[in-house]
Amino acid sequence: MITQMCCMIDAIYPQNVDEERDPEEPADEDLLNALFVTAIYNSIGASLVDSSRQDFNEYMKAQISMLIANDTPENKADLRHIPGAYPSFYDYYLDIKEKVWVAWQWLVPEYIHDKDKRFAEVLVPTIDTVRVTYLLQLMNQIRRPIVLIGETGTSKTAIIQDFLRNLDQDVYILLNINFSSRTSSMDVQQNLESSVEKRTKEIYGPPMGKKLVCFIDDMNMPQVDDYGTQQPIALLKLLFEKGGLYDRGKDLNWKSLRDISYFAAMGVAGGGRKRGGSPFYVHVYCY
Repeated sequence: MITQMCCMIDAIYPQNVDEERDPEEPADEDLLNALFVTAIYNSIGASLVDSSRQDFNEYMKAQISMLIANDTPENKADLRHIPGAYPSFYDYYLDIKEKVWVAWQWLVPEYIHDKDKRFAEVLVPTIDTVRVTYLLQLMNQIRRPIVLIGETGTSKTAIIQDFLRNLDQDVYILLNINFSSRTSSMDVQQNLESSVEKRTKEIYGPPMGKKLVCFIDDMNMPQVDDYGTQQPIALLKLLFEKGGLYDRGKDLNWKSLRDISYFAAMGVAGGGRKRGGSPFYVHVYCY
């Protein structure tokens, strides 16, 4: 959870703030506090079930000890106040540039039907789709693997696919991998290796100037082996932790994979889906 919180801070905090700030000028404490609150809600708070989020929100507001502001779309709450139009910080987005709290509800665009779209590609924007798409954008910026976890029918796959469809097709190459109970680590490696090319002796990646986006659906479906391991996930752990994998030939040469972003979706454990090992989740952002 702490690693996830730090990743969230890295993704949100503007990289040029410290460069532009006068060294003699004190840091903006209100912005740093708001950034910390947002990171906690989207890391520790994101791991909670809905029934526990209200208790977590009440606890956090008690610790923050700031006055509540009656915010509106025209008069948003600044970072010295707790926004009061909606009951929870889960309902708000931190606008770094304007230094205000913006309710996700105010950011939901009007749905305009596109008759040329296939039915499977239609996604009606809601608070959840806007919020999750924002998180996908953040993790894509810092190349942090992200896994969406939830019950069947919560639009995990649909949101990720909609996000990927809207990426620049001249830059991004999409690789879809659907896991099943029979998926092996070799299947995963062959899919990845078929989508990259050799750049130098040990470095592999998509064609120069391109970025590969790998989407893994039903990630926790593979069977558990005799040693309690899901081999495809064990391979992904090595890949996320070390940035590469070993060739399956006799020489076991190391292959470093570059310019690849990873997105995944999985259901909660049960009904054939397994509960993944905690060492793997250290290397991903879970929501």
